[in-house]
Amino acid sequence: MIRIFALMASLLIAGCGPTTNNINNSKIDKLQVGMTREEVIAIMGNPEKREVYGRTEFLMYTTGNFTLTPIAIVDGRLLGWGRRYYDDTIKANATVRQR
Repeated sequence: MIRIFALMASLLIAGCGPTTNNINNSKIDKLQVGMTREEVIAIMGNPEKREVYGRTEFLMYTTGNFTLTPIAIVDGRLLGWGRRYYDDTIKANATVRQR
């Protein structure tokens, strides 16, 4: 009985630790437009995913609600982050390809 209680207690405690989502959310607060790509990675760590569209590179990190937050890097500098930058870049590149 004591073993079962100890196992359940350790599982409960392990589930209460900080998640990657919370850690990455707090790291994003430290970003500033104009930082270098290297400075962003020094703060955020290696991205979980990377995409390139034209001159824009997106570094993707899991944040709140287990969603990927894109961080836009243009010419080696941080332009901004969030879904808006990603969607605008995708639309712009699709328009260029259709011409």
